[in-house]
Amino acid sequence: MAGRGDIERRDFHQPGALDDCPGVTREQCEQAMILAMPDGRRLRGMEAIVEALRGRSVLGPLSRVYFVPGVRQLADVGYRLVAANRHRLGGKSDCGEACGVQHRAGK
Repeated sequence: MAGRGDIERRDFHQPGALDDCPGVTREQCEQAMILAMPDGRRLRGMEAIVEALRGRSVLGPLSRVYFVPGVRQLADVGYRLVAANRHRLGGKSDCGEACGVQHRAGK
């Protein structure tokens, strides 16, 4: 939804996908989407989604709602719930190594 050419999507499972993203680990990518910004910032989870949509999509204007007091906290909790259950929500019964990463991170 962010628009082609605006954001380079990468599969972090592919060799070398994280080579030019210092400090970003595969485990972090298993836990949440990460948006590497040109200025070096790394945005995670719902904040990354909001930034990816802002100004690049018909949903861009709605991204401002994220910054209304209280909405951000609720949206972040919702993101974490979906991320923690994404394999089940996607209909997969076996999520392989990713489930082990999630369980270790949730301790």
